[in-house]
Amino acid sequence: MTPSDIRQYLRERGQASLADLAARFDAEPDAVRDVIAHWVRKGRVSEIGGASCGKSCCGCGTTASVAYRWHEAGEEAIPIAPPPSHTGCGGH
Repeated sequence: MTPSDIRQYLRERGQASLADLAARFDAEPDAVRDVIAHWVRKGRVSEIGGASCGKSCCGCGTTASVAYRWHEAGEEAIPIAPPPSHTGCGGH
Protein backbone atom coordinates (compact mmCIF):
# COMPACT_ATOMS: atom_id res chain seq x y z
CA MET A 1 0.00 0.00 0.00
CA THR A 2 1.53 3.24 -1.16
CA PRO A 3 0.29 6.84 -1.03
CA SER A 4 -0.54 6.47 -4.73
CA ASP A 5 -2.69 3.41 -3.99
CA ILE A 6 -4.65 5.34 -1.37
CA ARG A 7 -4.98 8.35 -3.70
CA GLN A 8 -6.39 6.22 -6.52
CA TYR A 9 -8.85 4.40 -4.27
CA LEU A 10 -10.15 7.60 -2.65
CA ARG A 11 -10.35 9.43 -5.98
CA GLU A 12 -12.47 6.62 -7.41
CA ARG A 13 -14.78 6.43 -4.39
CA GLY A 14 -14.68 10.02 -3.11
CA GLN A 15 -14.51 8.78 0.44
CA ALA A 16 -13.95 5.58 2.40
CA SER A 17 -13.92 4.44 5.99
CA LEU A 18 -10.73 3.46 7.74
CA ALA A 19 -12.12 -0.08 8.07
CA ASP A 20 -12.80 -0.19 4.31
CA LEU A 21 -9.29 1.03 3.47
CA ALA A 22 -7.68 -1.44 5.86
CA ALA A 23 -9.68 -4.31 4.36
CA ARG A 24 -9.03 -3.21 0.77
CA PHE A 25 -5.27 -3.06 1.27
CA ASP A 26 -5.09 -5.93 3.77
CA ALA A 27 -3.34 -3.63 6.22
CA GLU A 28 -3.58 -2.68 9.86
CA PRO A 29 -5.60 0.50 10.50
CA ASP A 30 -2.55 2.22 12.00
CA ALA A 31 -0.58 1.57 8.79
CA VAL A 32 -3.42 3.07 6.74
CA ARG A 33 -3.50 6.11 9.05
CA ASP A 34 0.24 6.60 8.50
CA VAL A 35 -0.20 6.67 4.72
CA ILE A 36 -3.33 8.85 4.94
CA ALA A 37 -1.33 11.35 7.04
CA HIS A 38 0.76 12.09 3.93
CA TRP A 39 -2.33 13.26 2.04
CA VAL A 40 -3.78 15.09 5.03
CA ARG A 41 -0.56 17.14 5.30
CA LYS A 42 -0.88 18.01 1.62
CA GLY A 43 -4.49 19.09 2.11
CA ARG A 44 -5.85 16.44 -0.26
CA VAL A 45 -7.62 14.28 2.34
CA SER A 46 -9.74 15.23 5.32
CA GLU A 47 -11.11 13.07 8.09
CA ILE A 48 -14.87 12.89 8.25
CA GLY A 49 -17.09 11.13 10.72
CA GLY A 50 -15.55 10.04 13.95
CA ALA A 51 -18.80 9.99 15.87
CA SER A 52 -19.81 6.89 17.75
CA CYS A 53 -22.31 4.57 16.13
CA GLY A 54 -24.74 5.17 18.97
CA LYS A 55 -24.55 1.65 20.35
CA SER A 56 -23.30 1.06 23.83
CA CYS A 57 -21.43 -2.19 23.19
CA CYS A 58 -18.09 -0.57 22.23
CA GLY A 59 -17.41 -3.58 20.08
CA CYS A 60 -16.83 -1.87 16.76
CA GLY A 61 -13.75 0.15 17.68
CA THR A 62 -12.70 3.36 16.00
CA THR A 63 -12.20 1.99 12.49
CA ALA A 64 -15.95 1.75 11.85
CA SER A 65 -16.68 5.42 12.44
CA VAL A 66 -13.62 7.16 10.96
CA ALA A 67 -13.69 7.95 7.25
CA TYR A 68 -11.61 9.99 4.84
CA ARG A 69 -12.62 12.19 1.93
CA TRP A 70 -10.47 13.03 -1.11
CA HIS A 71 -10.25 16.66 -2.28
CA GLU A 72 -9.24 17.50 -5.82
CA ALA A 73 -6.69 20.25 -6.41
CA GLY A 74 -8.23 23.64 -5.77
CA GLU A 75 -11.16 22.18 -3.88
CA GLU A 76 -11.36 23.61 -0.40
CA ALA A 77 -11.77 21.13 2.41
CA ILE A 78 -14.72 21.87 4.64
CA PRO A 79 -13.68 21.40 8.24
CA ILE A 80 -15.84 19.05 10.24
CA ALA A 81 -16.36 19.88 13.89
CA PRO A 82 -15.17 17.11 16.20
CA PRO A 83 -17.88 15.12 17.93
CA PRO A 84 -18.71 16.12 21.48
CA SER A 85 -16.47 14.40 23.94
CA HIS A 86 -17.95 11.95 26.37
CA THR A 87 -16.68 9.53 28.90
CA GLY A 88 -17.23 5.82 28.99
CA CYS A 89 -19.03 3.59 26.62
CA GLY A 90 -22.30 4.59 24.96
CA GLY A 91 -21.85 8.33 25.40
CA HIS A 92 -22.38 8.43 29.16
